Amino acid sequence: MSRPIPPSVACYFEGADAHDASKAASSFAEDAVVHDEGRDHVGRAAIQDWVQDTINRYATRFEVEAVSDSEDATLVVARLSGRFPGSPIRIRFLFQLADGLITHLDITP
Repeated sequence: MSRPIPPSVACYFEGADAHDASKAASSFAEDAVVHDEGRDHVGRAAIQDWVQDTINRYATRFEVEAVSDSEDATLVVARLSGRFPGSPIRIRFLFQLADGLITHLDITP
């Protein structure tokens, strides 16, 4: 069964889905790391640039399907659609949080 989504994770998805890179990035710690498509994006400014680039290239939309968490991580499975081959697809977002902010995000198919 899905659990409630943590506020910072919800903020990330709300911002990204609304194509608001600034809002999506605001849910990350200043020194956070995102790993996506074989690359690391380090720091809130780089993460905001990554979100904006993803929006520009793929016109992404998210639909959260499941949320589970452990002591140190939150796993979100989402249906991702946009301008890319195979759309829509299911993606796994593994979040680590500290002090209410996202410190690490690993995105995998």
